[in-house]
Amino acid sequence: MSEAALESPGLTPSPPEGLPPSSQEVFELLALEGPMTHRELVEHTEMPARTVRYAVRRLKEADCLGERVNLKDCRQRFFFVKREASAEGGSARAAI
Repeated sequence: MSEAALESPGLTPSPPEGLPPSSQEVFELLALEGPMTHRELVEHTEMPARTVRYAVRRLKEADCLGERVNLKDCRQRFFFVKREASAEGGSARAAI
């Protein structure tokens, strides 16, 4: 699948198989809405902060989530879906 196809508004990448529901929800939210901080993820998903941290950790282990520093507040990170990983359906580590 080409990157141009991934950027089209109607196409939402699907999360890799074998992830818990919380990770799938975080993945889908980030795929639809774009980069978010941990606090924003907690507010949008209405999940406990600990559950969101676990979901983010599992997505990072599956190598389908990236992060970058928030330049306005270096204590925070923005999390985002890696488009190349989502195009491949995640890695083999997603089933851990």
